[in-house]
Amino acid sequence: MYLRALCFLFLCLFSCSQENPVEKTDVTSENIAAIVDNKPIYLTDVDKLNKQELYDQLYRIYIIRKTTINEIFKESILKFESNKHNKSVHDYLENYYNLKINDNSLKNFIKKMNLNAIPDLKRTLNYYDINSDKGRALVFEGFKKYLKSILIDSLYAIYKPKILIEPPLPPEINLNKIPTHYRGNLDSKVTFLEVTDMECDKCREFEPVYEKLFKKYKNKVRFGFIHFSSYVTLCATATECATKQNKFWEMRDIIMNQPKLPDTADVFLIAKKLNLNMELFTKNFYDPETSSKIEYNFKLLKYCGLFGTPTILINGIPIFNSSSQKEIEKVLEKELE
Repeated sequence: MYLRALCFLFLCLFSCSQENPVEKTDVTSENIAAIVDNKPIYLTDVDKLNKQELYDQLYRIYIIRKTTINEIFKESILKFESNKHNKSVHDYLENYYNLKINDNSLKNFIKKMNLNAIPDLKRTLNYYDINSDKGRALVFEGFKKYLKSILIDSLYAIYKPKILIEPPLPPEINLNKIPTHYRGNLDSKVTFLEVTDMECDKCREFEPVYEKLFKKYKNKVRFGFIHFSSYVTLCATATECATKQNKFWEMRDIIMNQPKLPDTADVFLIAKKLNLNMELFTKNFYDPETSSKIEYNFKLLKYCGLFGTPTILINGIPIFNSSSQKEIEKVLEKELE
């Protein structure tokens, strides 16, 4: 049995590595990352095993750069505008505040922001009544920041700064050889794939977002689900056993909507409620082959470049912010065009 399983693993690994012709190893000397026993380890092979993580890190660098550029924009356009008035930036802003701040504008700001108390973070977070001396001072500073943001927005329209750097291109991750559970429009050209550890706190936290997306797009999109974890979990085992009786989604949905993680007794109770054949469910649950297949799938996913959960892929392209319904919908709508 173990020999057969190892052969299966080898074939799957070979398939994952050969399906994308772009991933062929570059054998130039510049691509050598390391040497062991006088044999080279190529950078392209290293990167292939870390596709998702490298993309996430590159995207974080892009966000950091973009945020920094916007800060430079703000400083630059304030300097340009203050030079026009022959003032320092400080004096220009103070003059602007004096023109804008009065009793009525402060009252309107307090009403607009619905302020009763205002926070101040110094080692610990404290709230001050807006009618106290400290509270009034904090409201005043908050109003100045608010006015400054309005001023900068208006200057953006005049100076029209433009960011030229582009976000990194997401890798295409081919998981066609990984056993996947599907529902929704099975004939759709668009596939939403959720790679999840059902016992991961973040995965369970983001699940309502994915449920909303399923309800909205189930007639247009094919929705897939793959288990991924550092070990074979109870929840993964239970759902795969339910799969043997065509009740994967029913078992999965109940577990993911539980307020706390189920124990073994809980999953057996769920199986009974789903009217599963309990003799078969029990046999599959304790069969070592069930956990072996799940564990092999985890290894295949790592080999294909995945590293974390939850991971959302739309037609094989990973979504950077897997918790953002807005970002996911934007990609879905584009793919559905």
